[in-house]
Amino acid sequence: MENKDKVVWITGASSGIGKAISKLLLEYGYVVYASARKKEKLLDLKRLGAHIMQMDITKNGDMQNGIDEIIANEGRIDILINNTRFGLLEMVEGAPILEAKYQFDVNVFGLAQLSQLVLPYMKREKSGKIVMISSIYSNRNVELSGWYNSSRYALEAISSSIRKAAKPFGIDVILSEKGVGKSQRNTVAAETLQKISEGKGYSKMAEQFWHWQS
Repeated sequence: MENKDKVVWITGASSGIGKAISKLLLEYGYVVYASARKKEKLLDLKRLGAHIMQMDITKNGDMQNGIDEIIANEGRIDILINNTRFGLLEMVEGAPILEAKYQFDVNVFGLAQLSQLVLPYMKREKSGKIVMISSIYSNRNVELSGWYNSSRYALEAISSSIRKAAKPFGIDVILSEKGVGKSQRNTVAAETLQKISEGKGYSKMAEQFWHWQS
C-alpha cells in the first residue's frame, strides 16, 4: 500500500472482488479508474472518488477509449487489475460452442488485449504492475466447468509468458487465484447450469451443485 497516488485501472469493478478492491485502493489514496459493462453499477464508486468508465472487454473500441482517457488525464498508468470474467458452468458436451467462445473472448483474449494496450506506457516509465485475477479452478478438473477452467488455465499460461517478457522493463505480472464465493454472479451461473443440463443425463449432478451454491 506504499504506492498511493499511483494510477490504477480495475476492470469488472461493478461487483464482487473488483468493487471491493476499488474501494480499498480509494481509501489508500490511489487514483482509481473503474470500468464495467454497466456504468450505472459504478456510481457508488464515483461518489467515493473513482473515475468510472463503461467498457465491454470484447469490444476493441471500448478498450482503446479506456486507455486513451486514462493517458489523456494522467499521462501514465501504473497498475492494471484485470478482473473481468465470464463464468459458464456446464459440462463440455452440453455447452453451446458460441458461449464457450465468448467465455474465451472475455477471460482470455480481452484480458490479453488490454495488457497489450497498457504495456507500451508501462515500458516507457520502466515500471508497472499487471494483476491477473484468475481462479483456483484453473488447475482443477471439475466436470461441470470445463470451459471456464480451460479459460482460466489459458489466462495463467499467457500471464506467465507476459511476465517473462515484461520483467526486463521493470514490469511485474502478478497472478491471483481467487477462491469461490457465493456471489450473485455465481448464482446466475448455477441457474444457467441447471437449465442447459436438462435432458442430457446430468441433471442430478447439476442439482447437487445448485444446492451447494444456495
